[in-house]
Amino acid sequence: MPVVALTANAMGGERERCLQMGMQGYASKPIRLPVLLEEITRVLSETSPDGDNLASAQER
Repeated sequence: MPVVALTANAMGGERERCLQMGMQGYASKPIRLPVLLEEITRVLSETSPDGDNLASAQER
């Protein structure tokens, strides 16, 4: 299941930290709907219906 981090912590490096922890996306508050929808769309387009990340599936 894809996970998009939604955090008030917008400090430098936070996005990378969230991605290293296994999240597939990141958005910071205050929420800007177009940005959040773009990130959700990006994450969903990179994930296959069975939950595998397409990039990692192509590497196998």
